[in-house]
Amino acid sequence: AITKRQPALMSTIRKFNKYCERLAELYDASSGIPLPSPLPTKLAELWNDQSLLEDVWVTPSVGEIPRWLEDVDVREGIRAVLKSNRCLKEQQRLGMEADHMC
Repeated sequence: AITKRQPALMSTIRKFNKYCERLAELYDASSGIPLPSPLPTKLAELWNDQSLLEDVWVTPSVGEIPRWLEDVDVREGIRAVLKSNRCLKEQQRLGMEADHMC
C-alpha cells in the first residue's frame, strides 16, 4: 500500500525539507521555538524517525527553554529510559509466564 503512495510521500518530504531550510534562514533565536529537523528521504529511516512524534513547534516557550525541548541528546536519553522500562516490564511478564508453566 505504501508503494502506491511513495511518489506523493516523497514529494511532501522534499517540500517539508525545503521549508526547514527556509526556516533556518529566517530563524530568530529569541523566539524560544526550536527548529524542526529535516526528514529522511528513505522510507526505512522515516519509519523509525522519532521527530515525527514531537509536537514542540506549536507555541513559543515562555522563559527558559526546557532541556528536553532544545537538546536532542536529552530526548534520546528519555526514549532510552522508556525503552529500558518497557524491557524490564516485559522481562517480569515473561518470568511470571515461565513460573506458571512449571
